Amino acid sequence: MSVFALRARRAEEAARQEAARARDQARATQQLADYHESQFELGNGRVRRAFALATRAFESGPAWEYGRQIGAIVDSARSGWHLVGRIDVAASPVWIAFARGSRACVVLGFTDRVEVHRLGVEGPVATAAIAGSSLPCPLDRDALAAVVPGTGIQIVTLPGLEVTATCAMPGDVTVLRASGDGTRLAALTSAGEAAVFDREGRKVAGQRFRGASRSGTPGLAVSPSGRRLG
Repeated sequence: MSVFALRARRAEEAARQEAARARDQARATQQLADYHESQFELGNGRVRRAFALATRAFESGPAWEYGRQIGAIVDSARSGWHLVGRIDVAASPVWIAFARGSRACVVLGFTDRVEVHRLGVEGPVATAAIAGSSLPCPLDRDALAAVVPGTGIQIVTLPGLEVTATCAMPGDVTVLRASGDGTRLAALTSAGEAAVFDREGRKVAGQRFRGASRSGTPGLAVSPSGRRLG
């Protein structure tokens, strides 16, 4: 074999080895990327995508970390709760509520305001300067009631948070309940005074429950039609 042929063979072998190292490096890089992306997807509740990525990483080269990731995904899939979205807020809300019969909007009540968020949308879609609200009570997909200090009970639209009615209810309101069809709103104070309002804020019925102040925190139940209280 001539010197030139020997050099050519060695160069060819070196090129093959370099190509093999490049393929191994690319596979390892993709494998690591799949693993970390799988962790990200699982953290955001996308179980199917997380499982596909972890499986691909494991098949590229079995490793303990990838097997553990697959186990974590399986454990998450067996749970009854799955993360479907995240809402980033600067401060902790005082209360959280969904629109009645819908999970598209999330209503957050803070000490100085109320916000409406949509899952998958960054930032609030509506904000209202309603301070100190409490006892949120969804009426239907498009309306929510809440107690507002010094004002009474306000009914607002969803998702716009426009005030459509104010229910005058003196005293410390401790319970709010909506009728089954969402056309009536029942309220109860700590003194045992109960009232039923319509969607325009008009009082349509009232009742006083004896002994409510001596029986601890009172409760209230409203019939599906909104005509009976108990």
